[in-house]
Amino acid sequence: RSWRLPCSWPLFAAIFAMLATVLGKHAVAGSGSKARPNYAAELTAATGHARLQTLEALKTERGRLSLKLALLELERFRAEVAELLLEIASTGREDSEAARLRDYMEDALKLQQALEEVSDSDFPTVEENFKSLSGHWKRKLAAVRARQARGALGSC
Repeated sequence: RSWRLPCSWPLFAAIFAMLATVLGKHAVAGSGSKARPNYAAELTAATGHARLQTLEALKTERGRLSLKLALLELERFRAEVAELLLEIASTGREDSEAARLRDYMEDALKLQQALEEVSDSDFPTVEENFKSLSGHWKRKLAAVRARQARGALGSC
């Protein structure tokens, strides 16, 4: 009885060569057994004072950039609302949602003015509240924009 391969000899040779390469590479790499550096331990061993200074500097920078981003988001929100209100006014179908968006735009201006008075280091204490409020405004804007688009499609 003859022994048969499930594939041709050239394919078997190619598979065997790939297997030998992969296993050989791991065997050679494993024999060196060089320990990988433990970065967490090195970071823990760093001097405490230098680490605290770096951490405080990073927190301050994060606060400054987060505040700047929040102010830019409020500015963009107000511009998008103004654009949508112009579209709504051009259709002549002003409703309670448009009035609510107008109120949101005024509130966004007041919030922007208030945030300009907040220091970079104090912003993280109000950041979550800002995100929640601006998220609500953005969802309402998206809903009105979608309804406006559906209305524009329906009027054709």
